[in-house]
Amino acid sequence: MTDNIGYISYHGKSSADFGFGINIDSKRVHSAANLTFNQIPSSSIENIFSNAHSRSPTDVSFSCTIDRPERFEDMDDLEDAVMDWLDGSDFSPLKLSWKPTYIYMAVVSTAPDFTQSQDDMDSHETATLTFHMQPIKYRADGHYWQSLPKNGQVVNPERMEAYPDWHFKGTGNFVLTVNGMPYQFNNINGDCYLDGYSADCFQDQATSLNDNVVLTNNDAPVFEHGLNTIKFEPQTGASLDLIEWKPNWRRIL
Repeated sequence: MTDNIGYISYHGKSSADFGFGINIDSKRVHSAANLTFNQIPSSSIENIFSNAHSRSPTDVSFSCTIDRPERFEDMDDLEDAVMDWLDGSDFSPLKLSWKPTYIYMAVVSTAPDFTQSQDDMDSHETATLTFHMQPIKYRADGHYWQSLPKNGQVVNPERMEAYPDWHFKGTGNFVLTVNGMPYQFNNINGDCYLDGYSADCFQDQATSLNDNVVLTNNDAPVFEHGLNTIKFEPQTGASLDLIEWKPNWRRIL
C-alpha cells in the first residue's frame, strides 16, 4: 500500500481481499452533541439543553480503487461478493489500517456506489463505501478479553467512562470489588458473564444468572477516567478456573 492508500476490515474480512484500495482522506469525521437551543423571549440569550449528553451517529464515506483479484470471473462476480461481505442489519466492528489504535462500530445503510473504469471495464473500477457509524469509538487495546491486572490497579486512558465486560468460570460464591464497591455472584456453577453496559448476568444465551448476582446500585461497575482498582475473590469453598475482563475503553468520534 502507498502512503495515501489503506484498507478496512469488516465482518472478519479485509477490503484487500476484494482488491479494494481505500483512498485515505485528510478530512476527519466527528460526531456532534445533541443540543436543543431555546430562545428566551425578549432576550438575546438562549437556553441550551444537552439531551442527556447524547451524540448523533454519523455517515462516513470511503472512496476506493478496485483491481479485480483473479479469483473473481468478472466485475459482476466481484460486486456480488462485496455486497455479501458488507450485508448486515446491526453495528459491527470496523477497523482502519491507518488508525489501528481504535475500532469503530458501523453498519452499511446504503448500497456501495460502483463506477466502471473507462480504460479497463473488466478489471478496474472505483467505488464509494458509506458506513453509518456510532458516535463512539473504542480503543483496540481494550476490545479483547484479557487477564485482570496483577497489582489490582488499572488506568482508564480515555475521558469517557467505560463499562467493562466480565467473564469467569468456577463453582461457588464470588465477590468482585471495583473501586471499593462489592458485586456478589452466588451459587455459580460454570461460566458466568456480566455485560457491563446492560448489567445482565448470564451463563450462556439461554441461561440467565440475574437472580444469582447482587450489584451495587443495581448496576455493573463503571470505570471513570484515571485510576481504578479491581479485586476478585472466591469465597469460602469456592473454586475458580478462569477470570478475565474486556475493558471497553472508549471516546467520542
